[in-house]
Amino acid sequence: AQRRARRRAFGRTARHAAVPLAAAALLYAAAARLPIAPGARDVVPAALFGLVAAGLAFAARAHRATFALAVAAVLAGGAAGQRARAGGLLVRARSFYGAYTVRASATYHHLQHGNTLHGAQDTRPAYRRVPLTYYHAGGPLGALFARVPRLAEGAAPRRVGVVGLGTGSLACWGRSGERWTFYEVDPLMARLARDPRLFTYLRDCPPRSTVVLGDARLRLAGAPQAAYDLLVLDAFSSDAIPTHLLTREALALDVARLAPDGVLAVHVSNRYLDLVPVVARLAGELGLAAAVGRDVSGASRRHPFLTSSAWVALARTPAALGTLPAAPGWRALPATRNGPAWSDDYTNVLAAVRWR
Repeated sequence: AQRRARRRAFGRTARHAAVPLAAAALLYAAAARLPIAPGARDVVPAALFGLVAAGLAFAARAHRATFALAVAAVLAGGAAGQRARAGGLLVRARSFYGAYTVRASATYHHLQHGNTLHGAQDTRPAYRRVPLTYYHAGGPLGALFARVPRLAEGAAPRRVGVVGLGTGSLACWGRSGERWTFYEVDPLMARLARDPRLFTYLRDCPPRSTVVLGDARLRLAGAPQAAYDLLVLDAFSSDAIPTHLLTREALALDVARLAPDGVLAVHVSNRYLDLVPVVARLAGELGLAAAVGRDVSGASRRHPFLTSSAWVALARTPAALGTLPAAPGWRALPATRNGPAWSDDYTNVLAAVRWR
């Protein structure tokens, strides 16, 4: 009888211990399996794991000790999974513009600004010059540099300006003998991108790269007319976007800084805002030819640091865009004059929110 009582007591203890252990394992798996820049397809299965873990904890509510342990296990499992997903911490710093974290994952270093991935680099010598994340060769930017006549292989050295530095990944699309100018508002971001212990794109990639600190619109106002063959606006992927860079007056300033056959490339990837209609409206306002490109390579499903992106290319004439609208994932973007265009006097971020 005593042996049976001991077996029953052991069974009860094992069941009570199994609930928090199972909840912790599920939450760890849910957090650890997410890629660095998760999409909707990644979030759904992770959320299901989390719901099952929460259900296990809730089912144990009748036993206070087990319930308390299960809740603690859910929190601990999620935190441990996040740490395993993010990799080893290299730098954590904060500026007026937000919190930055640089982590190491296997052979990669990656930069997070809040919860937005702002760049990554493979630190192996053979791969240090390969642009990753939104800028990989199989994505829309690869087609832009291959299909636009002024940018394609064999063209004369290009003059390139980039608004938004990140890790400096875009520099690896440059060639020897070219001058690239990066406009960056945050001195801390510039320090991180230039620190060779973290990222070496600016040091290792072919063009001579200059970083200009300060608000890009004010700095561009001081640049000469027709200064660039390509101007990249890469400042809209974070949670909060600088709307003053995406108004009629701002784009008119940008276009004035382009050569006659130059191209303005606007990175419109954003989890919360659909900026393509905003840019299409501005194209109609300024009489520009436009094309929109989305990543159809599927690379983001195969590699944790190749991320999908969306871009809009603008030029004074369709000829300046070349065959870009016919490239995979790209299409001509009809300019529209429906509704008010964003201006220095009017912006409507709510209208651009992705509600579903």
